[in-house]
Amino acid sequence: MYEYLGPDYEVVGSPGLIKDREGYALKGGGNFFKIHQLNLSFSQYHDNVKKNDLYARTYTTQGTVDYTLTKFEKLPVVLSYQRSMMRTEDEPVDIFHTHMDTDTVTGRVNYKTGPWDLGFLASYSYQQDKTALDNDTTAVTYTLTPAYIKDHLTITPGFSFNRSLIHNTGVRTDTYTATLDLKGDLFQKRVTYGLGGTYTILRASDDLSKLDTLASNFNVYYLLVRD
Repeated sequence: MYEYLGPDYEVVGSPGLIKDREGYALKGGGNFFKIHQLNLSFSQYHDNVKKNDLYARTYTTQGTVDYTLTKFEKLPVVLSYQRSMMRTEDEPVDIFHTHMDTDTVTGRVNYKTGPWDLGFLASYSYQQDKTALDNDTTAVTYTLTPAYIKDHLTITPGFSFNRSLIHNTGVRTDTYTATLDLKGDLFQKRVTYGLGGTYTILRASDDLSKLDTLASNFNVYYLLVRD
């Protein structure tokens, strides 16, 4: 795939769409011996397509390898490795050069039995800043996503823990997130309803960041006429 979006690209009624970007992406994969699946992807994009002297040009390169083992039908396993690289060139005066590499390893396993689908994900990421700023960062994430899906009811709670560490300052930031998504229907799907919510706790080891966030939504729909 090749893409080119000029700096003046706009869509009426949809502000905020990506523009001023050019690049390409390659994807491929296959299934082997019925239980192994391998997918590969590679992409490279840059902004500032017309080389405006007022801005730097940023190159973003990304490669991903995904492996899936389906030998056990109720227990699929997915392993992923991703390498991202960001570079800038032709920086204006007083604009810092960017030279950042990020390696991310992710593992995911799901256990499926009856109406239950229990998922667990763990990831480790290391971001290396190769400029004089030396702003290296390490992050680990653990996510548990049990789900219950039965006829007219779906319940999907989620629990996540993320810890990031800025190496040159030693500041550690922990983020705890709990989510709930509930959907269902009644009276032969004439009434449908949904409930969603997210509660997030953020704490920094230097006590400079302390934030609790709660968001929720609820909806009910009634079908007046059915064809």
